[in-house]
Amino acid sequence: MKLLLLLVMTLLTGCSSFFYYPDSNTYYRPEQFKISSKNIEMISSDGTAIQGMLLRSKKKVSKGLVVQFHGNAENMSSHMTSLMWLTDLGYDLFTFDYRGYGSSEGHPGPEGVNQDALAALKMAKELQIKRKAPKLIVYGQSLGGVILLRALEDFGTEGIDHLILESTFMSYRSVAASVFKKSFITYLLFPLAYIFADGSYSANKVPEIPLVVIHGTNDVIINYEFGKDIFKKAKAPKQLWTIQNGGHINAYFLEQGKYREKLITYLSKE
Repeated sequence: MKLLLLLVMTLLTGCSSFFYYPDSNTYYRPEQFKISSKNIEMISSDGTAIQGMLLRSKKKVSKGLVVQFHGNAENMSSHMTSLMWLTDLGYDLFTFDYRGYGSSEGHPGPEGVNQDALAALKMAKELQIKRKAPKLIVYGQSLGGVILLRALEDFGTEGIDHLILESTFMSYRSVAASVFKKSFITYLLFPLAYIFADGSYSANKVPEIPLVVIHGTNDVIINYEFGKDIFKKAKAPKQLWTIQNGGHINAYFLEQGKYREKLITYLSKE
């Protein structure tokens, strides 16, 4: 109930902060998991300093660089745990915080976060060269998926080998409306989402690069239908991994690591 009331107040004031729940806590450090890392600072086009981190592969030769665009709550020190297992299997992981998250400067908003995403993609290209990584994989989770999709429209896809989208969506307004529809109390108000939610930095298309969409059928945060919509709008080559009874961004922790093996097999193909 409180969350729904917050959404109503947020939309009625024309504020987009409903989508961002940053904090500055440090949840985990790579060294706790015996992962070598390097802190990286980037400067967005408006001068905002944002922080990133490279988690190095535990193998001598990198198989690829994975760029994580994380979800809406906490910061990269918690979100990295969902993908850091890739370092055990030969992949570098580059993650970063949008403005207002962790120790990144500023306050999050659609335009500023888009600038941060562009800075991160530029840095990822540089890191790929430095690490001599043969592949560049961009990975968007939840809110990070729409941020990534929108950034690729501006940045382009040259040199990007794979796009992976997990538990995500394309339209801020559609997701806001779906939250209204979850309760009979606010159902009649859902059209307000299309009026007041900022849709200027929603994704307009799915880029034509090899795509994997991962979504759980029991995702109570971002409905499974949003994942199917992305898959429908994308062109081949594309795959939809439907996680039966899966929740929000938890595929790799289910079924004894079945989907970890599936991802590695997919990325290993030429």
